[in-house]
Amino acid sequence: MYEWYVCYCRECIKMDLSDRNRYDNNEAYCTERRHYYNINDRACSTYFEYDENRKPTSSTCYITTIICNILKYDDNCTCLNTLRKFRDYMLTQPCLLSILYEYDVIGPIISKYIEEDENKEQIAIHLYNNYIGPTVRLIENKQYDLAIKKYADMVNILKKLYNIDIVLTIDEEKITGKGYLKK
Repeated sequence: MYEWYVCYCRECIKMDLSDRNRYDNNEAYCTERRHYYNINDRACSTYFEYDENRKPTSSTCYITTIICNILKYDDNCTCLNTLRKFRDYMLTQPCLLSILYEYDVIGPIISKYIEEDENKEQIAIHLYNNYIGPTVRLIENKQYDLAIKKYADMVNILKKLYNIDIVLTIDEEKITGKGYLKK
């Protein structure tokens, strides 16, 4: 039995993670439904079979990994709550949904790299002091465009640091929810 949390396709034993869609590497083949699905989609309830070996060992949100797991702040701290409220605002802005989608795709990758980095404490402090904290202050001052720019700068630095070369081209009209693509 699995713990109560949102289940994703990538955690299902029926998702063949080695069989990727040649047009979209974020999609893998579901052997039950015989179709490619985004590995970060919420899993279907009909065929889902949890694979204990695919259980996330850390947060899939690298900001939570930095703030809670490494810096030991509470999950309900002002910083994370401000960022969550801003995320909810972003959900109402169609032009910003691609940022949320990218976060859903690369977030688990970055989170894993940070957790495994031998310098994770120094990296977390640097990111908090130079990007996360300032982004939160910009949001609190309703300087949303600058907050998004500051966040994007952090993502680009993390992509470069961990050699993440994922380029997403997304039709923003097909994005819904927390940045997930409509089926």
